[in-house]
Amino acid sequence: MTQLDSEMVRFTLVNQSLIADKFAPNIVIGVERGNSADSAAVYAHVKLLLIDMGGATDVVETAATVCGMPAQKLTYRQAGMGTQAERHLQTLHILTNFGDTPYLISATAQTTAPDNPTYQRDVSTMFDGFQVLAPASAQ
Repeated sequence: MTQLDSEMVRFTLVNQSLIADKFAPNIVIGVERGNSADSAAVYAHVKLLLIDMGGATDVVETAATVCGMPAQKLTYRQAGMGTQAERHLQTLHILTNFGDTPYLISATAQTTAPDNPTYQRDVSTMFDGFQVLAPASAQ
């Protein structure tokens, strides 16, 4: 899906074959400039924004490592929009630097059917294989 492509949203993948409650599970990859090079501070800020502004509930935080960098995995729920059912989300955050500039890389998967084994397998595969690479111009 390319409708969300922007400077911040770099990639969206939707699985139409797993639609449940009129919602297609998807994963969105985002890149944004970080407000600090301190990963703990950035991750705490992002979690607070999800709760305060995004309405996230039942937030569970797990420390992770991606490409040798400290990462954060959040699982949470959000109320459905309009007539849509409640969504279950997982987000993997990685803070990295390009030169002196910190960037927050996020992979967010969401569904209305979190117990679907195909969804679980696919998200696990994508999160476990996630890599953060320098831009091609820097290699």
